[in-house]
Amino acid sequence: MRNEFQIKQGFTLIELLVVIAIVGVLVALAFPNFFAARQRARDLARKSDLKQLQKALELYKEDQIPVAYPTNAPVIPPRLDVACNTKWSSPSDIYMPKMPCDPLGQTPYFYLSNPSDKLSYTFVACLENRSDPDRDNPKNAAACPSSDRESYTLNEP
Repeated sequence: MRNEFQIKQGFTLIELLVVIAIVGVLVALAFPNFFAARQRARDLARKSDLKQLQKALELYKEDQIPVAYPTNAPVIPPRLDVACNTKWSSPSDIYMPKMPCDPLGQTPYFYLSNPSDKLSYTFVACLENRSDPDRDNPKNAAACPSSDRESYTLNEP
């Protein structure tokens, strides 16, 4: 005689497969969005670094007689990764104690000065997010030669 009130133990194979499939779909939808959020965060850090550098250059310019932005390497190197995340050993440390570094540490920030016009400069960073609304159009290929990166340029205010 069978017990009609027998307690069912465990899950069936079909129930387990359905749960695994649902979890797999949710992970597949969330995973790319997670990486895109990390790219956007690194790009935001790059833009913030360039704005900090711009403010430091403005302070530097105001202290110069005649008023001018730096054009020589000891103050701001042409490729800013030279002093990346290290303290300055020159008098420029009063404007910015440490040179910011690209979040990935692979692509440098570029400082381009105009030797004929001492009141203009350009900072360029390479962005990961190709659909960033602040990206350059057209892209600065000299600063960001990689095809999977976009350039972001910041000029004197």
